[in-house]
Amino acid sequence: MRRRGLRIVLSALAPAALAVASLSGCLGYRFTQDLPEGVRSVHVALFANATPYADLEYDLRRETEREMRRRGVPLAPPERADATLRGAITDYLPAAAVSVESSGQVRTRQVTLTVDWTLARPDDPAPLQAATGQKGSETFQAGASGEATARAEAIRELAQAIVDRILGEW
Repeated sequence: MRRRGLRIVLSALAPAALAVASLSGCLGYRFTQDLPEGVRSVHVALFANATPYADLEYDLRRETEREMRRRGVPLAPPERADATLRGAITDYLPAAAVSVESSGQVRTRQVTLTVDWTLARPDDPAPLQAATGQKGSETFQAGASGEATARAEAIRELAQAIVDRILGEW
């Protein structure tokens, strides 16, 4: 009798387990993860920096390359890449006030980085992918030395969003 009960429970759980297993692939919300057709490798060029803030271009390129490697996108030098990612950092707001106390003191600030970028083949200037005004942002407590950490997180978020877009992920 005990074995029969166990069989009934297992047979009842099997469809649920199968449903959970099949849906688990959707939990990351990845519908595709492919480079544009004919692109097998990418070169990430140094982003132009139209802001007065130094080193943003190096940090964004480093994070974008790191995210591409993490996602399995082959990187290549410009002469061997099938496509090149180029962009410009158009704006950087290092400490915009997000929340203010009734006394007028700023409680929370936000770092925001804005870029325009294109992914194109070396022999064809028409972009395979492009974005204008794509943003990455992160908040931090005012008064704390959190701006550098928030800046790094905003750059990481922006790099992830760029790679998501290139790979056609939603």
